[in-house]
Amino acid sequence: MSSQLEDLDSKKSSMDKTVKNLKDQVEELTDQVSEETKAKLAANNKVKHLQDELERLQGQLEDEEEAKDAVQAKLVSTNSQVKKKILRIICIVIVFSLPLFFSSSSILS
Repeated sequence: MSSQLEDLDSKKSSMDKTVKNLKDQVEELTDQVSEETKAKLAANNKVKHLQDELERLQGQLEDEEEAKDAVQAKLVSTNSQVKKKILRIICIVIVFSLPLFFSSSSILS
């Protein structure tokens, strides 16, 4: 009977060690899962932040393209107005120069 008790004590001791090892493994795995979860949450937050930044930059780009188009349209309009004014000035210069030209050519003849 004493031998049976020793066997039972030995088995109990062995089982206690196994239970402790399993508990340690569960704790280690729980810590690992917790760290991985934190890393995934951080990665998800970064992805969300980058998506928001991308949307903001795309909106800014659209605004800048619209502003560029408006400036180009204004430039075309202003360029057209400048050309018309230059033509008017040239016409005025020609009109005022003609009498001088004719008067100088009549002097020569």
